[in-house]
Parts: sequence; structure tokens; C-alpha cells
Amino acid sequence: MICETMGIDPGTRALGFAGADESGRLVRAGLSKVPRDWQGSHADLAGHHGATIGRGSARVAVLESMVYAKDRATTPQDLIDVQTVGCLTASRVASQVVLRRPDEWKSAIPKEIHHPRILDVLDARERTIVDAAVKAAGKTNAKEVLDAVGILLQYLKRTNKEGAAYRWT
Repeated sequence: MICETMGIDPGTRALGFAGADESGRLVRAGLSKVPRDWQGSHADLAGHHGATIGRGSARVAVLESMVYAKDRATTPQDLIDVQTVGCLTASRVASQVVLRRPDEWKSAIPKEIHHPRILDVLDARERTIVDAAVKAAGKTNAKEVLDAVGILLQYLKRTNKEGAAYRWT
């Protein structure tokens, strides 16, 4: 399915994605996951994720730009790996790639508050799509799908950084 805009929550082993049509309505969401024992380069991982999402399946791909924080357990190299795989994947999926820092698409609100706000913005058809994607992703990886939806909706100006709805007419 070709989408106008694709939101991507980057990851090396698990990558969330959500796509919207020309009107800004969510039309697909999902998770691309690589088995833990699978070995490959950044390009190999991106190839897998790109094939799962669909090469050339969007005009614009918007993904989170990784930001290092000293108070997190994540190492700088882990963030570089995630960003590399995310950018390579986005370049396979779309002809234009846009990076968004976390402070541009979400505030410091915890996921357990931000994610329900994102879900509240969706109409019934969109919610069915996201609910199915979250269920398929499982409890461990549901956050990747929901973050991809959040990145997409904020880029499309359907939500603000707190996850609250802009007026949609």
C-alpha cells in the first residue's frame, strides 16, 4: 500500500511504523522485527525492515532522531546503530526522509499518559488498524507501534507534543 507519509520509530531489532494517506488519515501500522539470533550489518537490518514495510511505499518518512541522555542506560553506540538502521530503512521506504527530535514530536510526558492521548485522536477505523498492530506486536513491542503513530500524527499536525488533538475538520 502506498502512503503519503510514514512515521517510523527506529530500532535495530524492532521498528514500529504507521502510514497515512493524502488526507492525513492513518491507513496502516505495524512492527518489523528481526529474530534475536539473526546476524547482519546495518544495511541488512534496514533491508529486512524496508522489505517488511514495503520499499517505496511512502512519499515522506518521518522518524525520530536519537538523542543521548546521560541518565539513560543506552550507550552512544547503541543510539548510533538505531539511527543508522532507522535512516537506511526510511531511505528504502520513502523518497524524502525527515528527522524529528523527541522534543519536537513529544514532550517529557510518560508513555503511559502519552499513548492513550494518541489513541484518543484516532477515529474508529484508524483505532481498529492500530489495535490490530499493537496486538500483533505484543506487549514488549507495542510501544514501538504507538510511538510510530505518535510521530506520524504530530508531523501531520493532528496532535501536539503532549499527544492532545489539534482540531481536525
